[in-house]
Amino acid sequence: ELPYKGARLSAVKDAKVRAERLAKEKVAKKRLMDAMKERETIAIQSAIEACKSISYECREIADGEALIKQIQAEDEVKILMKDAISSQNLDKLRELLDKSDELGELMQNSTEYAQASKLLKRLEEEASAVSDLVNATEARNLNELTAYIQRVREMGLDPPEIKEAENVKAELEEQVAARKNLSSAMSTRNFNQLASAIERA
Repeated sequence: ELPYKGARLSAVKDAKVRAERLAKEKVAKKRLMDAMKERETIAIQSAIEACKSISYECREIADGEALIKQIQAEDEVKILMKDAISSQNLDKLRELLDKSDELGELMQNSTEYAQASKLLKRLEEEASAVSDLVNATEARNLNELTAYIQRVREMGLDPPEIKEAENVKAELEEQVAARKNLSSAMSTRNFNQLASAIERA
């Protein structure tokens, strides 16, 4: 017969089982933490399943599941961002950069975010230049028109609005030249020059 009716042996067995259990949990938790650190969704999912397979419950499981969703959301935005960069879609770029800001610092530090931000800035500057050109064309302001045509050309743009702007500019320049001729003819009191200048004006 065992001493203490085998109670001590049973306690030793229980302690051993408990120690083995704790060792398994420790390994499972470390595996999960390492996978989360590397931000690898497959490895995180595998580590979560390993925890669940030994019925190990810890808050890191929920953290891992949340991180998988976060990484998937980031990956989806990155794919959409690449498409928006390729198509140079101004509205889509704005929307995706806003979404990236919501996803946090890691997304904001991504290559895609930097490329999209740079492109958005350039597209906004180009849109502003074309808008200024249209306003100057409608206002028929020769000085502004000349400046904005030059600005748009320097940006390497060839929007459809530039043709009308150049036509209006040429028309305004003709009017300025005609007024100068008229003024010159009036000051010299040259009848023939005056008649010609009036006809051109």
